[in-house]
Amino acid sequence: MADPAIRRGRPGKAQAAGVGDRKKVGGGRRPADHLLRPARNLLAAVCGETAAVWLLRNAREEFGTDVLTIGGESAGGHLTAVTILRMRDRHGYTRFRGANIVYGAFDLSLTPSQRLFGNTRLVLRTIDMQQFYNAFLPTVTDRRVPDISPLYADLKNLCPAVFTVGTKDALLDDTLFMHTRWVAAGNEAELAIYPGGAHAAVGVPDARLRSSEQTRPAQCSRITPAPAASSF
Repeated sequence: MADPAIRRGRPGKAQAAGVGDRKKVGGGRRPADHLLRPARNLLAAVCGETAAVWLLRNAREEFGTDVLTIGGESAGGHLTAVTILRMRDRHGYTRFRGANIVYGAFDLSLTPSQRLFGNTRLVLRTIDMQQFYNAFLPTVTDRRVPDISPLYADLKNLCPAVFTVGTKDALLDDTLFMHTRWVAAGNEAELAIYPGGAHAAVGVPDARLRSSEQTRPAQCSRITPAPAASSF
């Protein structure tokens, strides 16, 4: 579940754009080039967990800080949510300063907006998502397992998060549902909805959506608390 830029072996636009957000809220960043391999199965896709563990152990020495934020868009939004949950459940780590989660896929059994989107050629169609998920999970029939579809996970004790999506995105329900469950579980979260925005809208040079470049860092700053000392 890698975006086309990652499959071509180079960081995508979202990864480059994330640098600006990170500078405004503080924290370190693990270079992405070591992760640029096609995510052919679940084991490959959760390589973010390995990178996060490496960061916890080496961030201060490598980057001069142990304040960590996490984020991604589309398939990267899915990987972000999965990594946050795995770090909590497998490593007892719940101190990410914040998460920037942009139009991710959180239910790989298909939310209503994914099922009903149909064949409109607006970046993602229903059949596209079905084919992506079949390639990602060729032998998995129960796709509501929380490790695959984080919408069904226990979401207690997670970091503050900003969720972003457009109203013309087939993954609209994924963000709406995930934001609601994130807050209901007792976590801080903000929701940014862009009217008329399709999938990948924040990367489109459209004046109606350009404000997102200023809005997202401000939202991230509002929800990220002062960093606590790390004891990992």
